[in-house]
Amino acid sequence: MPDTPSSEISFSPKVSTQDGLDAVLAVLLGGLLTAVLFGLPALIAFFFTHSFIVAAATFIVFYLFFLGFSVWSLSASEHGLRLHRLLGGPRLIPWDQITSIREVSRTEVILEGWLWPLFPPREFTPCLSSLGHFRIDFEGRHIYYPPRDVEQFRRVVVSRLSTGTK
Repeated sequence: MPDTPSSEISFSPKVSTQDGLDAVLAVLLGGLLTAVLFGLPALIAFFFTHSFIVAAATFIVFYLFFLGFSVWSLSASEHGLRLHRLLGGPRLIPWDQITSIREVSRTEVILEGWLWPLFPPREFTPCLSSLGHFRIDFEGRHIYYPPRDVEQFRRVVVSRLSTGTK
């Protein structure tokens, strides 16, 4: 099977909240992370320049930097899993480097995907839900990904890894 766009199966990330607790967590944690990642640099810029324009520009630059590293989709091919993003790595995780893929709890996503480490986070999608994430272990590290279609992801990616048909 050649590795062409037609041989890749793409998985968009889930972005919306899934339940009431998700909505509350998205507002609280989203607000906290926005304040720390974008607001704090803007506040520091304002402290040194006393300019709201410079502070707003700093906020926007840090946000655009964040968007550049965000994962906008993931695709599976015969070569491995490809993370589609503008900046940062990894971009391709070869099948032979992946040691496991498993669905994880809300708590794990929040603690290890969103909150620690703060940069770079292990879950780098615009997802507002802490449900339906998969942990991808490779090369002694891991990342999280929330596929929109969990069943198709499970069928294609998890089964491919567990049957050894890499």
